[in-house]
Amino acid sequence: YLLDGLHEDLNRVKKKKPTNTVEAKGRADHVVAEESWKVYQLRNRSVIVDLFMGQLKSTVVCPDANCGNVSVTFDPFMYLSVPFPRKTTRRILVHLIDQPPKVSSSYVVVVEANGRCDEIISKLAEMAEIEPSELVIGEVYKSKIYRLLGSENPVDTVRPGDVIVAYYLPGLDAAAEDSEQSFRVPVIHTQILKANDDPKDDQYTFSHSIGLPLMLQITSKTTNEEIHKKIHESLAPFIPDKLPERWFPEIRIYDKSAGRPEEEKPLPANESTPGIEPGQNILLCWKNKEVLQHYVAAGNPKKWSTGDTESKGLTVYDCVSQFCKEETLSTNDAWICPKCKKPQKASKKLDLVRCPEILIVHLKRFVQRSSTYREKISDFVDFPIKELNLSQYIVANSGENDAVYDLFAVSNHMGGIHGGHYTAFARNHVTNRWYLFDDSHTEEVNINSVRSSAAYVLYYQRRH
Repeated sequence: YLLDGLHEDLNRVKKKKPTNTVEAKGRADHVVAEESWKVYQLRNRSVIVDLFMGQLKSTVVCPDANCGNVSVTFDPFMYLSVPFPRKTTRRILVHLIDQPPKVSSSYVVVVEANGRCDEIISKLAEMAEIEPSELVIGEVYKSKIYRLLGSENPVDTVRPGDVIVAYYLPGLDAAAEDSEQSFRVPVIHTQILKANDDPKDDQYTFSHSIGLPLMLQITSKTTNEEIHKKIHESLAPFIPDKLPERWFPEIRIYDKSAGRPEEEKPLPANESTPGIEPGQNILLCWKNKEVLQHYVAAGNPKKWSTGDTESKGLTVYDCVSQFCKEETLSTNDAWICPKCKKPQKASKKLDLVRCPEILIVHLKRFVQRSSTYREKISDFVDFPIKELNLSQYIVANSGENDAVYDLFAVSNHMGGIHGGHYTAFARNHVTNRWYLFDDSHTEEVNINSVRSSAAYVLYYQRRH
């Protein structure tokens, strides 16, 4: 928008005459490209055009066999807005809560990007050497099981940064076949706190949910005594070996709507009567702060063995190749064919024809995944500081010689969809030293700092 505004203010053409789009009609590319450029300059002549404007060849093919129209046009561009290559697979980090004596750990599961979440279960089961039918996976948010994931959930609903936890529940399949009603019960943790500082006042309250939630598989006949035993077994891998007396938390029924226990008294540990009904959650109310802190620390998935889910080897050349790759237009972007006069899901391809003196490359980090979900791609993209060569993307016989560029600035964005912070790196053309510009702060930086996953817009100057 800034360059567009500057161009309009500096445009040397004061009276703009109407022009028509130049069509190839079988003529050589360099002839049509030159004619299109001259037509563009009839209305646009400024220092902005001289420095920043390039030209693209757009080839659109009608898919109708009875039509077969091929439209070739040459359009100006001020910057290249390049997409990230479409991923056919997703690398999802899943934290598996195993059963003792096995240690809970993390796995990087590779699944089809357009698949379903049940593939995560099957791949994880294969890696962990357990039965898929004995696994339940869900997203943990604010120390609660926010949602369970299965065949009805597309993989693309799992966003980068989501904490995905898998619960290994042995006998889950057998329990489902049993005549008793079997169901899963989430287990949430809270700390019992004094309501005030008065030592004579024995009133108490509860903290917000804390730590890693657990899950039990029980039946309609599971007794309170058995529930205590199951919870003890589930907590065992995350608590110290030497425990103080009366460390075990109180077990209460959790009122999801109220966000607090349903009953004033905890479930008794020695009762042989069923204590949990389907749809209820268990709340572990901790009095011993030291043991709770140990559980929270040991149950932090970030401290388990983790894998790297970041993309490897992605370069700016990959992004430019994706930009120039032939694509089929969607129904929403259908092309009205000038020959058959119908909206068509045509194939479209872009190529470089004329390269500008100053090349701006915009990495399209912000993408619309669905009508309600936008995402920022934070993958690291490698880019050359010297000798960016775009010659391979230029149309043959266009008249352009080697298009080699050197980097002189980078705009960075730190943050996400809902907010962030911009900084910049720039090179002093006299000393060739690089500097960071961060609001009012400026400092010299090492050239290796210029490449980062925050890079958003790249600025290159053409060599001559």
